[in-house]
Amino acid sequence: MARNYDPREVNVIVDGMYITGFAEGTMVTAEKDEDDFSVVYGAQGDYSIAESHNRLGTITLTLQSTSPSLPFLRQLANRRRVFACYVVDSNDSSRVVAGGSEARVLKSPGFERGNEIGETEVEIKVFDYREE
Repeated sequence: MARNYDPREVNVIVDGMYITGFAEGTMVTAEKDEDDFSVVYGAQGDYSIAESHNRLGTITLTLQSTSPSLPFLRQLANRRRVFACYVVDSNDSSRVVAGGSEARVLKSPGFERGNEIGETEVEIKVFDYREE
């Protein structure tokens, strides 16, 4: 059975604004910063599991240097304020949502200029990251 994928069905919402102007290739990545647990094995094969309650995650946006969203993201970084950030993939019935209600731009997006349109990565730290 064929499945269609449409990048227009992937939306990134930062502080209520839909981000636009993504670069070609990987538009966005979202992942937890730490494993959910760690395991320690003993000499005789016994093991212990330590649960991690670290909910920190990172959402990385790859934008064209001409993206109309860059000034908004720079403004958020400069204000050092907490906001909601979500990635919503509506491509199939699983509808993946990743992000959280408390996030900040890690640092103001840099820039590069040349004879072609470049790319700019924006890292957003999410303090209450989850995937559903």
